[in-house]
This record gives sequence, structure tokens and C-alpha cells, in this order.
Amino acid sequence: MNTACATQLAALVLAATIARADEDARPATDPPVVQVLVTQQIVDPFAPWQKRRPEAAAGYGVLISGNRILTTEHLVRNAAHIDLRLPRVGALLPARVIATDPQVNLALLHCVDERLARLAPADPARDFERSGPLTAVQLTDSHEVQNGDAQFIRAHYTTLPTAPHGSLVFDVLTDLSVNGQGAPVFRNGRLFGLIMTHSSATRIATVLPGPVIARFMDSVGDPPYGGFASAGFVWRPLADPATREWLGMGQQAGGVLVLACIPGSGAAQALRPNDVVLAWDGKAIDELGYYDDPDLGRMLFPFLIKGRRATGETSSVRLLRDGQPLDAEVALTRADESAMLIPDNTANAREPFLVEGGLVFRELSGSYIQSHGSGWERSLDAHIGYLYASRRFFPPTPGQRVVVISGVLPHPVNVGYQQLQNAIVTAVNGRPVSNMGDVFAARDAEGCVSRVTLKDVGVDIAMDALKVPSANEELSALYRMPRREWRGTEEEETQP
Repeated sequence: MNTACATQLAALVLAATIARADEDARPATDPPVVQVLVTQQIVDPFAPWQKRRPEAAAGYGVLISGNRILTTEHLVRNAAHIDLRLPRVGALLPARVIATDPQVNLALLHCVDERLARLAPADPARDFERSGPLTAVQLTDSHEVQNGDAQFIRAHYTTLPTAPHGSLVFDVLTDLSVNGQGAPVFRNGRLFGLIMTHSSATRIATVLPGPVIARFMDSVGDPPYGGFASAGFVWRPLADPATREWLGMGQQAGGVLVLACIPGSGAAQALRPNDVVLAWDGKAIDELGYYDDPDLGRMLFPFLIKGRRATGETSSVRLLRDGQPLDAEVALTRADESAMLIPDNTANAREPFLVEGGLVFRELSGSYIQSHGSGWERSLDAHIGYLYASRRFFPPTPGQRVVVISGVLPHPVNVGYQQLQNAIVTAVNGRPVSNMGDVFAARDAEGCVSRVTLKDVGVDIAMDALKVPSANEELSALYRMPRREWRGTEEEETQP
């Protein structure tokens, strides 16, 4: 290398070093928003011995204290790898998930990279104040900060767009064309909320509000994580005059009807089906389920539980039972997904399965049902749709699940059964089954599955017990199965 080239190279290196030093020394003037880049990989719901091809997703997060980044749980669900990108910086900063809660669609990430010091951490707004100018923030394709004006429209309690749980949400109108979930909205320098969904047609964004975020952060910071409170019962409005008369309500105004109580919940100890809830924690409830909140106005009463109470506390309830007034105390706990007949499994963890003679056994879950697409109600058996819509919270006995043959891998040993899909299993080898544990026990007792009883089918499925073992080996090789079963107790890292 000649002297001129060496001098030019040294100058370039020096300039790059100075630029990097200037970048590191830059004061924390950027808003605390980062782009969150996620590589997602889910267990294949129809071939549960393997995972699907990785997919990419992108959204936003907000830096809070302790090098933690707040984002939506839905964005990082099934994450195999997460990177962060700061405003005006091309480099990617690796991050990891440290806490999630699908019941409020929130997740907390952690990143140790010192370049996060460029951003000043944000604090969530803990009050319910909604007046004043709002600012929505995101990044452009060139990683520049883009701000948009926003205006509060309304507060309401509704089902989250990404999981079957209710929460307080704010609707805001913004002139920003939001390009990713998790984009923050600020008010007076504080985090007003995180955008979960945005309609380009109406310009309305659904925002998870600051007080919900603050409660999540407080609970994460005080381990063990307690989550958000639930009473554990299903209700419906009580506006029909004939129903009110049948319940013996007379001139009594307001109230909602208790339909069922979830086993093991606080409501199961204090409430009964056909009870009428007239007031919760001293707040009168109208016949549609609303009450007057001092901060938010007319609001559905479940907010009194999930938004105003904490797990471990007790709520006072005014009831009407068999036409007579009654006071009760309801203990509040966190909703237990694992106790449900059909758990929603929004985290999409690997679920127990068994492939025997080409029959793929598994339990129903919300994520499996939803994997059939938006028209799952039409593509699945009507009884499965009924169970998920009406009975998923209520196992007839503790630990009971719905076992199905989700599909059949064609092989001479199962000829005649290859069109079976999502058939509910009631017995294996003549033994009643209520979950996959029973299926494994029946198989282990006889060495294979040779006979299966299906719901509402008068004839059992039968396979040659002498041929099933060899069929298992052939199918394992053909479909490259690392294993034909997963009991839920093995180390996940050993799976592909």
C-alpha cells in the first residue's frame, strides 16, 4: 500500500471513530421509542412434532427504567429472536423477553446495550386524565422519528384484539398512518398508552392505556408476578322484562344475570347460576352491566375487578337470589388458563401429542382452533364450536380436556380412517380418556393403540396391534419425526 492510500485510510478510520464518539456522547434527546424486530416460530398445529418456518414481525417498544422495553405481548409471542433498532441507528441491539401477560397484551424486554442511554426512559401516566394534546410516535423507513397529533375519543372495557380477555382500552384519533403495533402515544411527556390496532380507513387507534401499563410494571417489579384480578364467572345483561319477572325481581331495577361460575374461582364459592348481581363494591350495576365510574364515566362493571382490584383482594357484592336480597364476598384471583376445558394457550407453547398408527392425538386449545382460520366455526365440527364458545371455561371434572384425532397420516394400517379430522376421542383401548395423560396411560398399558372410541360414533376404530409398531417406525422415517410423542414434561430445547 502506498503512502497516499495509507494516509487516506487512516483519515477514514479517524473520522469513523470521531463519528461514533459523537454518537455515543449525544444527549438523550430522542423520544424513548425503538423498533422491535421479531423472528417468530410456532409449533405446527397440524404436525406438532415440528415447528413451522420462521416468520418476521415488526412493531415498536418504549424504553423504561433499567434498560427495559415495554411492548405488546402479541408482537413477541412465539419469538425465537428479538432485535431492537434505535432512531437514526442502523445497528441492531439484541433483546430478550423477561415478562409477558397475554391477559393484558403486555410484554417486557431487556437489553444490555449501552447505546440505549441515548434515550430518556419514559414513565406511564398513572391517572385517567384524557384531556390535552396527544402525540403518537413511530419510525419511518429511514429510521427517522415521525410524530403525529392524536385526540382522545372514548374509554371502554372490551375484549382485547389479540387474546380472549377483557381490558380497559382508549380509542384515539390520529393523523399518523401507524405502521406497527406497540407505537406509543404520549401526553405531557408521559406514556399515555401503546397502540394495539389502527384502522387506516377511520384513523382510529385502539390504545392500551397508561394505568393498565403501570399496574403491569408494578406487578412485574414485585415478584412473584400476581397478574390482574378475576372473579371467575360468566354473566349476561338482564334487560328482558319476562326474564326479570321469572327471577322474581319485581320492581327491582338494574342487575345482571350470573350464567355460570368457573370451578376453583372465588365466584364458585360465593355465587350461583341465576343469581342477579345488583352492585359490586358498592357501585350499582344497570341491566346492561354498566356503572358510573368516577374517572371514566359509564363503564362495564368487570373494570371494577380487573381495573380497580388486585389478586388476593375480596369484593363485596349485592345479590338477588331466588327473589331475596343477599350480600356476599367474592375472593379475586388471576384467571387460570390451565384449569379450563379448552385453554386458550395464547403463548402457543408445545402441547401434548401422540402419533400412533398414523393417528395424531392432541388436546383442543384456543390457539389450535384459531389456526383453522377466520372461518373455523364452519370448518370444524359443530360440537367443537359449541364447546369452545360456551363450555371452554368449565371442565366437568378437574383436569379434563377435549382429546381429538386432529388428522391421520396415511398408511396401510389405518386404511378407511384417513379422512378423520378433529374427531373427539372418548376412549382408547377400551379405557375412558379425559386428557392426553389418559391416552398415554392406555397406550403404555398395552404397548400400542389398537382401538379408539369416538364421540357419537357407534363403531370403534380398530387397527392391527401387531402391525402398529412397524407402522410407527415407517411413518417416523417418512415424516422425519424426531419423536412421536410429547408429554409436556420433556425439555423443550430437545425439540426441533
